[in-house]
Amino acid sequence: MDSPSLLSRTHCPYCALQCGMELHAGDGGDAVPRAAGWEAFQVNKGALCQKGATSTELLNPAVRLTSPLLRRTRDAELEPVSWDEALDAVAGRLASIAADGARRPSAGPNGSRRCAGSRWGT
Repeated sequence: MDSPSLLSRTHCPYCALQCGMELHAGDGGDAVPRAAGWEAFQVNKGALCQKGATSTELLNPAVRLTSPLLRRTRDAELEPVSWDEALDAVAGRLASIAADGARRPSAGPNGSRRCAGSRWGT
């Protein structure tokens, strides 16, 4: 029998496994739903990794960023800035790194390492 708090059955969006999950009503009328593993789903049989289990926390507007943050010096606190200022700071730093000619690791697109090892991600 389904729990009275069950809102929907769906799947986790974070990797190629697509684990089954259930969304349950949170505490209170405006509360963020909570995720739980879907016991009858054959892929994960009710288990969720940390990322899947906490996925609904992204729906909480109280913990979401609403503007870019910039740390002006290594020891400074992060402070809200405009998108133009944030993008100028990133572009300036990348140009500085490129200009010095040093070979350094750089940031780039990132995905789940779990996908590469699954038969769907190969």
